[in-house]
Amino acid sequence: MEFADPEAARVYADLVARIASDAEITFDEAEAFFLARLDEWDNTAVDDEALRC
Repeated sequence: MEFADPEAARVYADLVARIASDAEITFDEAEAFFLARLDEWDNTAVDDEALRC
């Protein structure tokens, strides 16, 4: 899967690695992990934008 944003690619790779390492992970756990990573990504993007202004 290709992403225009390198950070989006890292979020996706983290999710794939998390799911691959735990065969017993539930959908809810995977979703919570993914949403937490998206929040981190969003916070990073906001911080980066603030630095540019």
